[in-house]
Amino acid sequence: MGHFEEKDFDQAKELDEFKNLVTKMQLEAITASLSLIGLKWREVSRLIKNYNLPMSSASVARVLRKHLAKTSHYQEMDHVLAIFRLSFVVASESRLWHAVKMSEPLYEDQPISTLARLIPARVEKAASKFLRKLGSEIKVQEMKVGDFLYMSVRVNRLGGTRRSSEVFVASPPGEPVAFFSTMSQKKLIKAAVLGLGYNNYVDARLHGQDIVSLLRIIDRTWNKDMNNLVTIPEYNPGPVITKNGIDFTNQSYNNMYIDNLIGPNPPLLRDLDVRSIQPFFDSSILNEDMAVSLTIKSENVAETLKAMVKNRSLGPTSIMFQIFNETKSNTVVYRPDD
Repeated sequence: MGHFEEKDFDQAKELDEFKNLVTKMQLEAITASLSLIGLKWREVSRLIKNYNLPMSSASVARVLRKHLAKTSHYQEMDHVLAIFRLSFVVASESRLWHAVKMSEPLYEDQPISTLARLIPARVEKAASKFLRKLGSEIKVQEMKVGDFLYMSVRVNRLGGTRRSSEVFVASPPGEPVAFFSTMSQKKLIKAAVLGLGYNNYVDARLHGQDIVSLLRIIDRTWNKDMNNLVTIPEYNPGPVITKNGIDFTNQSYNNMYIDNLIGPNPPLLRDLDVRSIQPFFDSSILNEDMAVSLTIKSENVAETLKAMVKNRSLGPTSIMFQIFNETKSNTVVYRPDD
């Protein structure tokens, strides 16, 4: 019986992990990742046809696993898996991202292209200072998509059993903001912040699945439509001509007013928690302040607020719309005197 080394067992596990991961990916994301490992889509699609398999993610995963099992040694497989893990995260619409604000720049301003090239090596160097002494292997994988540089920072702790920690990060290079897949990996987050060119960071208490929306919330200069964020339009209800006649109920006016107030492309948030201390509405009954809270959890908070106006559970001049436009966090403490 041949000797089965531990590294062979590790590679077999990574091949299985790779197959399971690719099966979950969209074909577009798989295609974009193939060039990063030196493969072309037409080569993979030809193999799928030769095996008489349907053109699906599962078929791609099966074919790629066979190919990599024959051609990749352990270090290469680790690299391939890192690329596809990062691609899966970038393409995912369900990944929760947490915003941080960074401060104390470490370097002078540099061109974005230069920054994007230098950042991964800086992250690896910073992570090594924190973790290499523990007998760990640092792996940083990067991918530029649009305005964002995405990275995975992974630490493989070597020893009797391979254990790893990983954090994903996205940031527009040169901007003092970044988004992390978790806030629990403090050392990896610190290494990423240093690599991005800043000495300190604070948790912005802002999270969500849409990174572009989070960036627009935390840095308002990224908003194309700024008017609705700066001024509140005057509320002056009246009859509105509709295709069915004239609406005297103010409902059509309210809907148009809210559309104008929120704007044509509001940031996507899926949860918002507003807390406040308000006096009881009738001081003759109770002359005390009350703790008031409203929590909204939905696929789109902006659309939920609009729907609440349409079904008359929220007034069009409610402070909730100003809070939504001005919020920089999922949790807001509203003070009427602010």
